[in-house]
Amino acid sequence: MSYKKYVQYQYCQIKSRRYENEEWGEFSLFNMVDWITAIDDNKLLKKTIKIGPIKARIDFISYDKESDLWGIRFMRLSDTDIPTKVKENQEAEAIELDDDEYIGLDVNMLYEKRSGILMVQKNRNALTIQKIEEVFQNTSKNSIVEISIDPILDLSKDKITRSNYKYINISFANLSEWSNRGRNKHSLSSIITPMKKMGGYGGNVKISVGRRKTSLERSEIAELISEIWKHDKFIKKAEVKVDDEEGLDIIDLFDNIHQEKIEYVLEAKEALAYEEAIKKMIYCFNMKKGKLYEAINFSEG
Repeated sequence: MSYKKYVQYQYCQIKSRRYENEEWGEFSLFNMVDWITAIDDNKLLKKTIKIGPIKARIDFISYDKESDLWGIRFMRLSDTDIPTKVKENQEAEAIELDDDEYIGLDVNMLYEKRSGILMVQKNRNALTIQKIEEVFQNTSKNSIVEISIDPILDLSKDKITRSNYKYINISFANLSEWSNRGRNKHSLSSIITPMKKMGGYGGNVKISVGRRKTSLERSEIAELISEIWKHDKFIKKAEVKVDDEEGLDIIDLFDNIHQEKIEYVLEAKEALAYEEAIKKMIYCFNMKKGKLYEAINFSEG
């Protein structure tokens, strides 16, 4: 018996910057091929990587010569909330794991070197974009380099980038899992941390401009929006009210980035194979790359 599985993906661009002469430089494209070479040289493939309390690993790395795209499968390794298996007319049994065994929660990703574009599977139960950043950071072994994965804005909905901000309204969730590790200077951290200290699991914050000012501080709100996109596991809903020459509008922030939804047909009791996932991802990437190049102002020539 077959069934349909729908998987969501998000398009991003990976960049890095160096700390030199006591200051951070400008962001430029991160060369992930060099990172892949280092992973191979250091024999880190299929090895456990610790990210705070989370365990992860790089499960597969592949290269498609025809499309010039790299495929990577990350795994979050879980030894909690273990599922049970059930057999007709018998009691349910917990799946037993050996000391070095885990339940694997996968995230598949494509990478194009020349543009720095990533196509990243959205799986909140596995690794978020922010956690994938930490995997890169922890395995690059270079403390003077900061790696950033930024969602690609859909230019057909770019009103958010050229408007005055009247308010931003954010609903939070899963705050018990929030950690300030590496986020102390983030605007989002300054909002979430007090909520968590008070024992909150969720919450809602609305920041408005009032009657006297034209807009909230544009650079601060733009930074906050970028952080919301990266840490969507903790965001239940986020919207911003903008004002431009066309008038007032309320924009859902999660409708404003380039995304993809792929349908897979699988047999019952069958997991989605890495090769099948990557094959369809490559097809969808190639169909959309013209719009993605336009969004990041990248020229193939």
